[in-house]
Amino acid sequence: MRHITMSGLLKITWLALLTLTSFVQGENLYEAIRNHPNLTRFATLIDSEFIVNAWFKEKPTTVFVQTDAAISKYGSLASHHLYSHYISSIINLNNFPTSAVTFENHPLFMTVHQPDILDRNPNQKQLPSATKPVEYFANNAKIIGDPILLRSNSGVDQLLYIVDEVIE
Repeated sequence: MRHITMSGLLKITWLALLTLTSFVQGENLYEAIRNHPNLTRFATLIDSEFIVNAWFKEKPTTVFVQTDAAISKYGSLASHHLYSHYISSIINLNNFPTSAVTFENHPLFMTVHQPDILDRNPNQKQLPSATKPVEYFANNAKIIGDPILLRSNSGVDQLLYIVDEVIE
């Protein structure tokens, strides 16, 4: 006779809940990462972590995902990296410079770089700031592209940012 552990029972319960709510239209965060052609290595890591996998399908979340190229440059990711890449609330660009947000004791510092009125280029010529875009960072990683707004299986907003480096 097999005994079911508490963690096994929790996984079975989560799977049952996910199955019942999977009819919601559109992609959730998990599906968007799985279906993105340049996020396959991060998707593989999510698949190895049941709780994160389930969280990305159901909860309001902002996640910062590295491209495959960024992970290749870094070497590889371990499951502990996942916990420094997402937070359990929505952080839009308009409320982005709110200093630091933490999740599970992993600090995630969000900063905005706004060019000075007259930044200098390498040739020491003054350029008006309108020629340089505002840049957004999560720790050391720069956000590339626009944020992707998604909807979880339970109907709450989720936000995906793609970043150029592994967050340290």
